[in-house]
Amino acid sequence: MTHDGLPARLWRYRYAIVYVALAARFVFAVASVHDHRTGFTPLIFFGGKFEARRLAALKDVPILTVRGSTGYDGQFYAQLAVAGNPLDPELSTALDSPSYRSRRVLLPLLAHVVGLGRPAWVLEVYALANLACWLLLAGLLARWWFPPTDLHNLVRWGGTLFGAGLVGSVTQSLTDGPALLAVSPAWCERPACSPRPCSRPASAAIGPDGSVRC
Repeated sequence: MTHDGLPARLWRYRYAIVYVALAARFVFAVASVHDHRTGFTPLIFFGGKFEARRLAALKDVPILTVRGSTGYDGQFYAQLAVAGNPLDPELSTALDSPSYRSRRVLLPLLAHVVGLGRPAWVLEVYALANLACWLLLAGLLARWWFPPTDLHNLVRWGGTLFGAGLVGSVTQSLTDGPALLAVSPAWCERPACSPRPCSRPASAAIGPDGSVRC
């Protein structure tokens, strides 16, 4: 009976080690934006030009605001999360395009519930929701579609997770990453799951205008 030494075991699991190292490095990079006063709000990218229109509930919440900037889409979905109700009349002023933003309410509503409706908590939950979805997608892809067995799978796994779309969704708190996770065939075991059953939930989640309801 032979026992493999540590070098042999490390070599055997070299691709899994690279997967974990890359994921850990990304998580560390995202966590490094945390500020002791404003928390993870730098990930939401609030712009100073929309500051006067923010929800009243955010008036006393410490938020990193980029002066002279319009910010980015995440600031509007974050306010949907704080309101907890897409029909809140205050959103008509706070959002740049209420009818457009209110189509993507799933993630904001989940953040509102998890954050117990407290504005500061809701912002933190919303800011980190993308990272949580990214980690879940990383695990699902590694488990079912691109297992850590060879270089080809490593490239596919990394290319999916570190593409501009998903990285941008995490670093700017967009709804794209969670929407991709919601409709992804990564939930299905690759050998046993045909494209047809995997595509059904995706079709149900995509509206006639092509938008994903997340």
